Amino acid sequence: MLRASRGGSTFGCLVVLALIVAGGYVGYKFALVQWDYEGVKEELTEIVRYWVTQDSAFNPQIIRQEIIRKAERHNVYINEEDIDIQRADNGALTIDVYWETPIEFPGGYVYTRQFSVHRHINRY
Repeated sequence: MLRASRGGSTFGCLVVLALIVAGGYVGYKFALVQWDYEGVKEELTEIVRYWVTQDSAFNPQIIRQEIIRKAERHNVYINEEDIDIQRADNGALTIDVYWETPIEFPGGYVYTRQFSVHRHINRY
């Protein structure tokens, strides 16, 4: 026998659906920021690998500008004072970068996520 169905749904089903959509949206916003973070990590690794081999042309100011420029390609904006560059006597190069990325949500809520990347490569 066929039941008489009006096509309605329960309130609980709508609440669960709203929670799934909201969770997906929050996950999407965090995934975008994480993707940018991973891109900056990759760029920073390439920069350190290049500059660890440079002896006479080593200039921390040029490295800072290169880090800032490449980070902006990934929608990450870093200040010069948030980049720490150290070169050891044995030629090893260490770069630490810190930044904050705001994640904006509807209703005016802004979550600020802090990131740091540490890269150390020995000369040989």
